[in-house]
Amino acid sequence: MKKLKKISLFIFLTCQLISVIAFEKPITVVVTAFNNAPWIEKCFDNIFAQDYQNFNILCVDDGSTDGTADVVERYRKKNNLENKITLIRNNQQQLKLYNLYNAYHSVPDNHIIVQHDGDDWFPDGKRDIFKKLNKKYIEEQVWFVYSEYQFLDGTIIKSKRPSLEAMNSDNLRSHIDFSFTHLRTFYAWLPKLVKLQDLLTDEIQGYIGKFYPQCDEGALCFPMLEMAKHHVGFIPEVFYTFNTTNPLSGFKTAIGLQASTQRETTLKKSYSILEKPIKNRLQQYDTACSDIIIFSNNPSSLQKTIDSLNGHASNIGTIYVVYKTDNLSLYDAIKAQYPGIYFLDFSENITTEIKKYAWQILTDFLTDHVFIASDLCIINQSFDANECIRLLEKTFAYGFYLCLDSNEYPFKDFKSTPCQMIQKKVYGWKFKHGKKMWNTFNNSFMTLYRKKDILDQLYYQDGDSIQTMVERWQSTTIDLEQAGIFFESAIACTL
Repeated sequence: MKKLKKISLFIFLTCQLISVIAFEKPITVVVTAFNNAPWIEKCFDNIFAQDYQNFNILCVDDGSTDGTADVVERYRKKNNLENKITLIRNNQQQLKLYNLYNAYHSVPDNHIIVQHDGDDWFPDGKRDIFKKLNKKYIEEQVWFVYSEYQFLDGTIIKSKRPSLEAMNSDNLRSHIDFSFTHLRTFYAWLPKLVKLQDLLTDEIQGYIGKFYPQCDEGALCFPMLEMAKHHVGFIPEVFYTFNTTNPLSGFKTAIGLQASTQRETTLKKSYSILEKPIKNRLQQYDTACSDIIIFSNNPSSLQKTIDSLNGHASNIGTIYVVYKTDNLSLYDAIKAQYPGIYFLDFSENITTEIKKYAWQILTDFLTDHVFIASDLCIINQSFDANECIRLLEKTFAYGFYLCLDSNEYPFKDFKSTPCQMIQKKVYGWKFKHGKKMWNTFNNSFMTLYRKKDILDQLYYQDGDSIQTMVERWQSTTIDLEQAGIFFESAIACTL
């Protein structure tokens, strides 16, 4: 009988736990830390003191030199929390915005992200923060929620709701009649809609073309607030304690950088309001492949280009060769060798009718993405087109460049254009900062583009040769605020 009662109690408690979790939205606390060893355990203690089950911690140690990561590792093991705390160790310091950008992109879209610094903590004794956030997100259908915070001496820093004027404005960030302070929380899908180009500095000395070194709330949160505009919630309670004793705090060491970052991010172009959530945006590219257009004037070079692709490229769709020649027999031989490749003969004058016909074929058969190449390109390293597509769409970059100025590689020796690592072995730069070939955003050196971005550009170029047409396309003006991305080591080279 006693055994039966124990089983019944176990089943009852299990059902109760499942019932509680069923109404708890998943929460991921993203903790960024640099030399936070004296405070990180208190930070974790007050997170785990929350009366909430469905949460986890993603902690990023930014190359700390005081053993912060070791403290986190010991905390995980001592408290049997390996399944609740994920630790990422950077070998060297990358700064906060780099860590946030990559951490946010790793969190499932349906999670609520709670942004937290490793040297701060939730107020002592306050165990209902996650519950109140959960209630707010459920009842008001909000996408972004913020609260108030306090200093160690108990001074409360009150946030303000945006005024009606600010809410009706097309440029929310230009209004100074509101503030959004700690604790900042939002759905994980929201920061993934912020473009890489808007996280890179323009004129901040010492950091040109890099991730903003301070005030991530301006670079990331302004776009999120603008997109979520009518789905922003505010809880007028203190949910966060700001630690003023850390000598490395930005308000002590980088006031100038904070001010210049705030000014620059305030002047950036506003984001449009979202009508509905955009979740799992990258899933549509899970199996995506890319077509390739090769512009050719030399059949011998073309043969080498095609051979190098077949040996190194994966997830390639259809290959199109656009050529002009006085010796059709040489191209006929290549056609016979590669029956799966489409050859478009521009040997006659490139009239409007021919271009219209050719581009109709390309439009009908191309995937959403296309590599543009010439027969001077040789692929010398293996690459996955699907990986390139997903990185292009993740960052909202204009193009993914597999072959830039080979004299500038390897990247560690690169000096002429400011670039930013966005993840391991992948870098980005803004076109406005580009020098030499790094300013040729349209090029035929094995570069991945969205089909919709470049086909019309190519179609409307005139010329009596393919080379002239491509050269004119390369000189097409685009928004120089946009960014390009590339691998640390060039995947392709030119003959």
